[in-house]
Amino acid sequence: MTVRVHVKGELRELFGGDSIDLALADGATLGDLLDAVGERWGRSFPPYLWDREAASFRGPVVIMIDRTAVHDPKTPLHDGQDISLFKVLVGG
Repeated sequence: MTVRVHVKGELRELFGGDSIDLALADGATLGDLLDAVGERWGRSFPPYLWDREAASFRGPVVIMIDRTAVHDPKTPLHDGQDISLFKVLVGG
């Protein structure tokens, strides 16, 4: 199956584009997607954004599926699904 990851804000520079199609095994989960991201881009991410040991994003990065933030690595994914990644901006 293939999912499309839409990358927003400063993460675009780290991923090298606005959207990426990732091929995953049928029945893949969010955890599988994170493993694939880690294998391909994880070494280039700064430690405040990516936990290499856990193969997951850290606090300021949000993963959205169907306009809902997802955190559980067991979340099932579906062929053709759109997933958004963005870094939360804070300030005053």
